[in-house]
Amino acid sequence: MLFYPRAEVVLGFVLDYPFEARSANFTLQNFAGFGAAALDALDALRRRFPEIAERFDANIAHLVRVAPQELHITRNPYTAADECKIKIDYRHFPFDPRIARAVAVECHLGTAPSIDAPFIANSRTRRFIGYADTGDWSWDDDDTITFVCRDHTALLIDTPWLDRGQLDLKNDLQTIIRAILDQDDATRPIALDFRALPPPILAQSRSDVAGDKQTASTRQSVWDTIVELVSEAGLIAWIEQRTLIVDGGQTLRGLPSTPFVAGRNLKSLRVRRHIGRKRTPPVTVEAWNVEKKEVLSATWPALPDDAPTGEGATQKPIRKLRFTLSNIIDQAVLIKAARNIWLRFALLDLAVEFETNDVRGPNDEFLLDLKPGSPVAIHFSEDERIHLNGRPFEQRRAWLAGRGYSGQVATAIAYAYEQLTPAYQVVEIGQHFRASQGITLSFRCASYITAD
Repeated sequence: MLFYPRAEVVLGFVLDYPFEARSANFTLQNFAGFGAAALDALDALRRRFPEIAERFDANIAHLVRVAPQELHITRNPYTAADECKIKIDYRHFPFDPRIARAVAVECHLGTAPSIDAPFIANSRTRRFIGYADTGDWSWDDDDTITFVCRDHTALLIDTPWLDRGQLDLKNDLQTIIRAILDQDDATRPIALDFRALPPPILAQSRSDVAGDKQTASTRQSVWDTIVELVSEAGLIAWIEQRTLIVDGGQTLRGLPSTPFVAGRNLKSLRVRRHIGRKRTPPVTVEAWNVEKKEVLSATWPALPDDAPTGEGATQKPIRKLRFTLSNIIDQAVLIKAARNIWLRFALLDLAVEFETNDVRGPNDEFLLDLKPGSPVAIHFSEDERIHLNGRPFEQRRAWLAGRGYSGQVATAIAYAYEQLTPAYQVVEIGQHFRASQGITLSFRCASYITAD
């Protein structure tokens, strides 16, 4: 499918000195709503840093709309901030960037129907909102300037959780997180989309005297506090542009997957796995129940009834990973914790990395909309997709035998495909635009290959 890649960036600047832009093209009125996210990001910086607020009071803020030479967006795993690297022509700056006090960015990436068609930037094409908050700028010999930005997660990471008192865990988690965001001017504008309904109440699964209270560490950030709370509830949290989303962990079962096939819409395929690595052992999680004065225990995956467990066992005992949690009195919560910990190890048993130059999938899926957590189907060949994945055992063995494999080898490979699955989960995705080359998407994915 023929497409014409396009990218545009809005840079919002707060300057150290009074300044008039060189051209009327750089006035705020000309943007007509496009660039509003960059203005919101600047406003968040104003709330966070008093010295920037002084510049806002003097109305020293400007928007600059540029076509980047390169744009690299990295959608990181849930607990880390997304990053964006922008390379633009230095001549597109209406001033010396060294006098910038703060910089916010709004990045758009998409396609146009023809080579001379205009690129219509809107909320659908917006891929990144963030800040160039490191102060590191670099110039190249070709008169370009490069800087690195982080998304709104950076605000939560950089905002310390100091002198906040105790959190009342008798409230539901949605109320607690909204209160955390509202206690700081910088984070108050961040919207909350709590999808795990009904919201859990953490105090109901704790047992000690202080189970309905929690005091954060004096060195802990707002983001650390939120991640700690949602993890205890078996949930995950991430930032999607200007919204904090809280939801349950996604699984690969039953979800529609975007297919990638080597040799068609997939290139530079790399598989990372330690050859001969042992299967991920079961995880046992224990917690002390103060009320009943007993130890609660949960193991995932559950061991068979005849499994050797201790002294006197005639077989070698099964090795288990053991973890101890505090304040848990609910067996269901403990089982969920064991499963989540086990999956953390199992999912990393097989990692696949690949790239594609397509922006549309075989079924017209828009690949720029994929993000960490999205399910994808990765087929190492068209033959594998047609004859092996999802086929009955006898059909797989017969097809392999017809390809020249010996009986034993055909049986072994056919059996192996009982355990292999084309379903993977995106862990990290990079969206790369180069004016001279177009769009390239890079993926790092993980599989449930040992989750049996």
